[in-house]
Amino acid sequence: MKNLVLFLLVFFSVNTFAQLTIKSDLILFPQGYGLNLLNSSGNSSIVNDVSNISFMNPAAITGLKNYSAAISYQFNTDLKEAWIADIGMKRIYNFFPQSFGAVAKYGNFSFGLGLGQRYNGTKEFGKIPITTPDRPDGTGEFIELREKNTIQSYSLSTAYSLSEVLQSSFDIQIGLKYSLNYLRHSMYILYNNINAKGYYSSFSFGITSLFDLDEERFLQLGLSYEISSELNVNPQIDIDLLSIPDPNNRTNYYLHPIELFYKSPSELNFNIAVDATNDLMFLGGLRAVFWSSQKEYFKNQLEFSLSGLYKFSEIVKASLGFYSTDFKNENFSSLELGEEFNAFFLTTGLNLNISIISIDLALADSHLFSGKFTKQTILKLAAGVQL
Repeated sequence: MKNLVLFLLVFFSVNTFAQLTIKSDLILFPQGYGLNLLNSSGNSSIVNDVSNISFMNPAAITGLKNYSAAISYQFNTDLKEAWIADIGMKRIYNFFPQSFGAVAKYGNFSFGLGLGQRYNGTKEFGKIPITTPDRPDGTGEFIELREKNTIQSYSLSTAYSLSEVLQSSFDIQIGLKYSLNYLRHSMYILYNNINAKGYYSSFSFGITSLFDLDEERFLQLGLSYEISSELNVNPQIDIDLLSIPDPNNRTNYYLHPIELFYKSPSELNFNIAVDATNDLMFLGGLRAVFWSSQKEYFKNQLEFSLSGLYKFSEIVKASLGFYSTDFKNENFSSLELGEEFNAFFLTTGLNLNISIISIDLALADSHLFSGKFTKQTILKLAAGVQL
């Protein structure tokens, strides 16, 4: 099966270039998007660590402490199976952090600066032995195929609190975020190298409201929407037509560049946070990802999260919860793979605040109740200061 999939990938890639096809869609494995909001409190878009400001509801930055900043790094276990034909996936580790954020306030205005890895993943196809009619067990040579994709997001956020205007027991905040996203794509097929990189912009806006339940307990609601964005880029192609029996006698061909197309899905987030007691808060979230705008055979996706956050003291807080997501591809229904992209993560976290230093540790695991393409463990560690 893997030999067939690899042959089709090589065949269509090389022949697409040879026929000078203008546009080629970049399809990314859904697992590479990860849990970008993961932190010690769970996966809320309105109650989160300042390091995740690039992915939060922009209006929620009003709830972050003034002059605070944090940076995070993330570690994922590899997915031995992430797609059909035993194609795996692993994270690309580099010095770029998973996320960074900083917040400053002036009057009723809040301003945020952030960066984060919106997408990170390497497709693992493995080595395929080359066979010939006279050597059916293999020639000792292998076909190699590698693909790497990352999207790094740089964001500016601003939010305004209407508390002075409303002068009541509830407050409304509105926010806007601009993100400049940098996509890098590279593929190696046999002797052929394809590299593409480019920038695209995205916008999101949000609103949050805060209601007083009593002197120490609050109810917070949040709604945000991120607009779909597109990128068209001409990749650099260093390609030699295949000549497997004698790789030293390849002939170079000049090929016109093709256009690589990527479209990010739009997203709608609804979140709620409520104080059950002075020390216990419940956080819930519903996220809709509109994949169908990217490809007609992708289904729109709903994600749910719920966590309980307990405050042991002014120094220590901990959480326990879950995050449920799925990915539907109509083409996989006939292959009985429709449920293999479902993921149910159990999440837990610990937050320590010692003087001006904040340590945020989060863990998510999906091995118990998930499809075989989404079983993994995610560890995220953030450290910051609060002035």
